[in-house]
Amino acid sequence: MLRWLMRNLQITSAHAGRGGANLHRFIVSGLAMACLTVFLLPAQARETSPVPPSIQPGLAEALKYFNVIVLADPATGRLVVEPRRDANGTNQREVIVAYIDAEDTRKQLASSGAGASFEGRLVNAAVIIANTGGDVIWRGASANTEFTASGGVTVLGYFLRNEADFPLTQKIDGKDKTLIYMDKESAQKAKESTEAKLAASGNPVKLIVAPVDALDLIEKVRTGERTDLVFASARSTDRWLTQWDKGARLISDYKDESQEAIEALADALFQ
Repeated sequence: MLRWLMRNLQITSAHAGRGGANLHRFIVSGLAMACLTVFLLPAQARETSPVPPSIQPGLAEALKYFNVIVLADPATGRLVVEPRRDANGTNQREVIVAYIDAEDTRKQLASSGAGASFEGRLVNAAVIIANTGGDVIWRGASANTEFTASGGVTVLGYFLRNEADFPLTQKIDGKDKTLIYMDKESAQKAKESTEAKLAASGNPVKLIVAPVDALDLIEKVRTGERTDLVFASARSTDRWLTQWDKGARLISDYKDESQEAIEALADALFQ
């Protein structure tokens, strides 16, 4: 199973669509029934294609816009893994690490001196879950990681809600879904955009960016307990996917928005 995963880690993007290519209608539950046509998925959000038929349909649907990064030795193709034991100290094994935020991954590796040693391969989260049974080490940005009440560590996601604690939903593939953003920046931008559009339509609404235990929600999706969620990649990971398509491979080559802007300006000046 691990060998299958390693053969299929590189995303094929020839048929990948833009996550925001289709306009989605949303409803703010419990508020004035004002409907607008807006983009709530990040502009760069993309689903991967094809999805292996062995993946549970509900999992594939919920995670279609959620891509993560696995690090690999470019010479051997071996993936970066870490040892893990069960809570009782037994069942030691090597577990794949799924990095959620490309920018934070680059910074972590740069500080350790290993940044130029690894490819940052992209894989859809549903694929990695389906082919590991969910036995994955999820590594989020430091700002999106916190300890749980049980003493474990989880990764935060963010969703939009109103002051009455109703989540903001939108139609995705014809179904009402709540978007879970895997970085706070994306959620904040969606909040500002949505509030502006609602205000312009004469229905001002105050929205709140609310944190949630993303790993707990992913497990509930995996077991079928939740069917109303769609997860969206961190903005930096969607940016890395675009850079990967253009030929970047080492995670140390990741460029943030400001670096891309500087390069674009330099290209314009010297062309």
